[in-house]
Amino acid sequence: MKTRRARAEAEKLVALSLLKRAQKLEEEGKAADAARVYARIFSEFPSVDFSPLAGISAGKAYLKGGLEKEGINVLEEVTRRHGGTPFEGEARRLLAKAYEKRGELEKAAENYRLIGKTLKEEEKGIPFLRKAGLMYFSLKSYDRAFSTFSALLSRKDAKESQVAEALYYAGMSLVLQEKKRKGEKFLQRAVAMGKKKGASYEARLFASRALLTLVAGEFEKYRKIRIVEPFEKTFRKKSSSLKKVISSYLEVARFGIPESLSEALFRIGEAYEEFKRAILEAPIPKGLSRIEQEEYIFLLEEKAAPFEEKAVETHRENLVKAAKNGYFNEWVERSLTRLTELRPGLYSKKPVVPLPPIPIVPEKPSDLIKEVLVPGGIS
Repeated sequence: MKTRRARAEAEKLVALSLLKRAQKLEEEGKAADAARVYARIFSEFPSVDFSPLAGISAGKAYLKGGLEKEGINVLEEVTRRHGGTPFEGEARRLLAKAYEKRGELEKAAENYRLIGKTLKEEEKGIPFLRKAGLMYFSLKSYDRAFSTFSALLSRKDAKESQVAEALYYAGMSLVLQEKKRKGEKFLQRAVAMGKKKGASYEARLFASRALLTLVAGEFEKYRKIRIVEPFEKTFRKKSSSLKKVISSYLEVARFGIPESLSEALFRIGEAYEEFKRAILEAPIPKGLSRIEQEEYIFLLEEKAAPFEEKAVETHRENLVKAAKNGYFNEWVERSLTRLTELRPGLYSKKPVVPLPPIPIVPEKPSDLIKEVLVPGGIS
């Protein structure tokens, strides 16, 4: 018994002397040399109480000295030996940053996830779960992204903005895994959060993005409807679908988020253009003479013209909103591109310098967009 105690005391004395030596080397700026001494303490004296701290110090010093591989190896060993302790959390923080710096994002994400999972104080773990979830999503590891954001959603202390974001990414992770119905339920919850009175900007932001995803399915169904015989029936079906699509995109616009608003307006313009195309591509009835066919085509063009006008009006309104509220993005640019093709005489001139174009503001705003008013947001 005395021999065992004496041996333990001797080991601690040797370890302490090595610790002093490592600390002195660090003070002298010799990070790599200090790391090797710290690593020796961690490796040769696992029973001393400061051994795990020496392991973390070794990892830090190796990383500081540019020896990333050695630093990662010793920190990984700390997590294996001291799992479930505060030392594991500190080691994983260093590992996550090291892997992120090396571009090993999947390993970085896993360490962030484990930090978030093991932290006892919920509010401190949430940012790590969020970072891990976003990394997994960017890596297209949608199953892991979903499970990570689901873990975040189970935290009672999550803020409204964190819940809204997690609902959106959980939903999108499922949709991108071809689990559309299940994913849409999460997206619908995100939309509902954004519609609540006094919803934060973040809640409205992710609600608008979620709704854009949900409406995209409606738009695709609308696009596939052709105007064919019986013409009256298919025209009514296409027209009804158009109204539904426009109504949904106007709902997106009412969230008052610039990027979502401009995408919604672009899509409404695109929907009108699609209706015009469907009319012009309607098959000519059989049994008509050449003259009758020409007259029929003329009638189709006449019928399609108002839809082109509405498309122009909506794309122009997109530019008006952008100029009035001081933003310019991909969707505004795409509306401008459509205007240059639909009305080249008015919109084809390019500015001398690459600045956002300032459109001519019409005296009277579009009847279609009049109702899109959000207090304190886009008007």
